Amino acid sequence: MKRLSNKLRPNCMNESSEEYYQRVSPQLPNFPPEVVSQWLFHHFDSVMHRYSWLDFRSLVFSPQTWSTEDILAKVTAWNETAVENWKKALLTNQGFQSSRLGRYMISEGTWPVPPIIFNNTTDIKRKWQ
Repeated sequence: MKRLSNKLRPNCMNESSEEYYQRVSPQLPNFPPEVVSQWLFHHFDSVMHRYSWLDFRSLVFSPQTWSTEDILAKVTAWNETAVENWKKALLTNQGFQSSRLGRYMISEGTWPVPPIIFNNTTDIKRKWQ
């Protein structure tokens, strides 16, 4: 995965998320453009830190519609404390509130893109590095 991660690293100063998708999509044939943009282009280092042990080439994504109730009942974060800290920052921190993401979430009451949910039905555990 190390060689692949080097090829996947975005050059945010010199390429748009669309250009990035065009460059990396041959290496990630099952990744929709939205996932490449949201997950890899915007959060590359975090994704590599947490998920580089996964075989990215074999991952499959499917768009789905879930009710708010289902999301709240069935989805858990890898780090609930982090979620609570982000929530607190959104509600109280002016710096976060004035960021592009903060402004969007405050005005729209949701994320700018649908969340990416890892369907871990086989209880896959993270391989610590």
